[in-house]
Amino acid sequence: IMIDHGGNGVLRSTDFGATRQTANSGMIGSDSAHLGRLFYMCGTNFVLMHHGSSVNKIYVSNDNGMSWSANLNMFSQSGVYVYEKGGSYYLVTSGTVYQSTDLGGNWNNLNVTFAGGSGNVQVMSDGTMLMGAVGLFSSTDGIIWMPVTTTGLAAGAVFQQMIKSPASDSLFASVYVAATSSYNLVYSADKGMTWAAYDNGLPSGAYAGNSSNNTMQIANDGYMYMSAENGDVYRTSNPV
Repeated sequence: IMIDHGGNGVLRSTDFGATRQTANSGMIGSDSAHLGRLFYMCGTNFVLMHHGSSVNKIYVSNDNGMSWSANLNMFSQSGVYVYEKGGSYYLVTSGTVYQSTDLGGNWNNLNVTFAGGSGNVQVMSDGTMLMGAVGLFSSTDGIIWMPVTTTGLAAGAVFQQMIKSPASDSLFASVYVAATSSYNLVYSADKGMTWAAYDNGLPSGAYAGNSSNNTMQIANDGYMYMSAENGDVYRTSNPV
């Protein structure tokens, strides 16, 4: 399942990508032409972010993306990230966090206030949640977020993306540092406490522009893949 940002909405394939068909059943009006990020949650369940001109919606599918329902409308916020912990979904927005205990059918506003903005969240093996925003924050309940003291991470670093290795608590992130107007790929092996550069083998052009365009993903084979600013796709030399 993928999103076509050219206006076709959700595209679905059952033959490993050889062919694709649109799968926008249940979407309202022209919503399929204004879709954002797609998140696989578990089983046959997906969450999809919609960004409209006056309302932002959260669509949910529980049938492998064949049909969708808009189960949350937001008029002053936009979706940022969705993650799962303990059987609940957590939707991080630009202004708060919503929780769903029924696979996205209903959402409860947890009335969260962010000290450094909001961003991607990864759940560690001990249940701790880490959010990469303007700096790194941790939470045990998804409501109270505390800043994490880090070393190796530039002051004021803004996390563009942050992903976690499925095999460990290792974190990989792309960050922007305003003081040097630079984008960097960094790595932490101790739950975000210390960070180091992780750009071995990447040409300088890979991070020449906006790193929000540099999508990182860890595949089933354990390797990390990155679509870079220069249009190339890179793979780590070893599983992460």
